[in-house]
Amino acid sequence: MTSAKKSKVIAEVDSAIERLARVLTRIDSGDYGFSEAGDWLHNCGDDIVGALESALEYVKEAA
Repeated sequence: MTSAKKSKVIAEVDSAIERLARVLTRIDSGDYGFSEAGDWLHNCGDDIVGALESALEYVKEAA
């Protein structure tokens, strides 16, 4: 994996973690209810899965 691709994968995973952490905080604090959390997951879940898939590909290549 090239250095540029590695940097891109790291940025995608960092972004996914930050976004998910913000939403979980909002759920825990009661700012997001079940419906809002479901809407967010429906709209943004693909981004998180894509970041994890990229990371998995990188990990497999590194092994």
